Amino acid sequence: MTHHRFIPRTLVVAVLIAGGAATPALADDTARRAEVELVETSKDVTKTIAFTLAVVDDGASSSISSRLADGYYQIKVRRSTEGKPKRSVTWVELERHDGKGPDSLSVHAMTTAAIGKRAVLLEVDRGDGTKYEVAVTVR
Repeated sequence: MTHHRFIPRTLVVAVLIAGGAATPALADDTARRAEVELVETSKDVTKTIAFTLAVVDDGASSSISSRLADGYYQIKVRRSTEGKPKRSVTWVELERHDGKGPDSLSVHAMTTAAIGKRAVLLEVDRGDGTKYEVAVTVR
């Protein structure tokens, strides 16, 4: 399901992946949703693209590939319990290619942020004044 919401000087696009048209009720404490956001800010506009994927603690990765108006996106999210003492880790891989030239973004990052807390994985200030931010929130 894709939502487009236009706000003055802001464009928001959301893609929900949950195996159906509506988000299913979560069966237990280990089933979650991970929202991965890519925020691009230029001098005139801020654009946010959010992908929401179902994830299971200590389960396989969830992934999506999507072509949107401004480029091609590949996102993979996985949750695992690691280390001593045990802690939950969220792994995010994001690839963005605009298809028009060399402008691309590749992020492979992890966070131990608590459930419900937004974790900024990457901030990039480019020479042309464009800023990128990649964040994840697990719910």
